[in-house]
Amino acid sequence: MIEVKLIRHALTEGGKRRVYLGGGTDEHLCREGFAQAASLAESCERNVYASPMTRCVQTAEIMFPGSEIVLIEGFREMNFGDFEGRSAEEMKNDPEYRAWIAADCEPVCPNGEDLAGFNKRTRGAFWAVIAQARERGGERVIIVAHGGTIMSVMSELKPERAYFEWRCKHCEGVSISIR
Repeated sequence: MIEVKLIRHALTEGGKRRVYLGGGTDEHLCREGFAQAASLAESCERNVYASPMTRCVQTAEIMFPGSEIVLIEGFREMNFGDFEGRSAEEMKNDPEYRAWIAADCEPVCPNGEDLAGFNKRTRGAFWAVIAQARERGGERVIIVAHGGTIMSVMSELKPERAYFEWRCKHCEGVSISIR
């Protein structure tokens, strides 16, 4: 049995402005985000994995000081393409954005990624990490990633809840046992 803790990265300036901050935007944590992560710091962990994006690496380093952090490209957030750095409010009259939202965010974002490809990438990375943890004899895995990554993985593991029902706040997440 492996205990898995999926944690969303701490707050960034883009997060404060509620803009689409995906795989195409590499932001640092904001001052509040550093404080947020520091308030939740834990002890050194053996199996800490993170998205290679700065906001996740910084969160993992602050929360798990002294831990070796393995960067997993597959945990990178969805690439929102032309929607990156823009809020829903800013795009409310954009026909491409409205069509994307009307289709439950499943089609390809203009110059970005589609939900099916994103799910395949993140879920594949998750199962690779679990296999590696099993090989290393790990009983606990920490993954510091993005909201979308957590929604993708959890909607596969617990399909009785829809994708968007797995949203979590910054520096929060979900724990699950994997057999």
